[in-house]
Amino acid sequence: MNATRVEPTNSFRSAQRASGDYCSDAGIPCMSEQEFAQLASLVRVHLGIEMPPSKKTMVASRLLKRLHKRELATFSDYCALLRTVEGFQSEFSHFVELITTHKTAFFREQDHFEVLTSDVLPWALSLDHRERPPSFWSAAASTGEEVYSMAMALASANSTVTPFLLGTDISDISLEKAARATYTEEAVQGIPLDQRRRFLLQSKDSSHGLVRIRPELRAWCTFRRLNLMEESWPGLGTFDAIFCRNVLIYFSPKDQETIVRHLHRHLRPGGFLFLGHAETMPISLTQFQFYGRATYRSDPNTRGGAR
Repeated sequence: MNATRVEPTNSFRSAQRASGDYCSDAGIPCMSEQEFAQLASLVRVHLGIEMPPSKKTMVASRLLKRLHKRELATFSDYCALLRTVEGFQSEFSHFVELITTHKTAFFREQDHFEVLTSDVLPWALSLDHRERPPSFWSAAASTGEEVYSMAMALASANSTVTPFLLGTDISDISLEKAARATYTEEAVQGIPLDQRRRFLLQSKDSSHGLVRIRPELRAWCTFRRLNLMEESWPGLGTFDAIFCRNVLIYFSPKDQETIVRHLHRHLRPGGFLFLGHAETMPISLTQFQFYGRATYRSDPNTRGGAR
């Protein structure tokens, strides 16, 4: 990744020189091991995500724009900002947005959506005495592509069902993008052509190259902030299926087990849990039965349910 060149303003150019933390040859501030350790500690404490030292260059490169935006001379100044109450409140969401991975795509890992429509939905609709419509949760929703893929798959499989879909994420900025439901033409190429025609609206100005999810589909979807490392997740209820894909790999084995146990509490007995293709169920958990590729089913005899 090429580092973005930051042109410091005159107001803090002298501070950079005095600190010795400005790499004049490269034209960018330098991040020390101590500064990275402070930032990694923040991520670990507040997000539960481990950031190894090998990520220092990546983190420094991504944070350059925030130094420039806040007119900070060094990464030491940035760390000091995050240590203040006001600075943490105003900056931490931007920090999270830049250092966390938001790689996602419509219908990513397609086989899971096939299981969703061929197995999960018929099972969910067959349950007696339902108190609410079939419900599905994307626990790492990012900018919404996974949630809207679920919605399109469900609408294509059963035109009469009106499901409830929840998308949660740690990043407020990503959730705002998800709620807007506006994407580039390039981003929606993974959506089958018939579903693109059915579920997407073209921008009135074709030069913008933007599309938006249709309002009737957006009405099924709710987005809210949630940190998977919080001790409890109030107000979620239970779900017929949970997508928690490509997120556990960023946590320690102990935290992975804790998160999956919490997910089980919010899964209907017999419900489905989808992990990423590169992820596996913690071996100590017996509440789930292997169902297929990175797909697990809650033991119907083991009571889940939100507490």
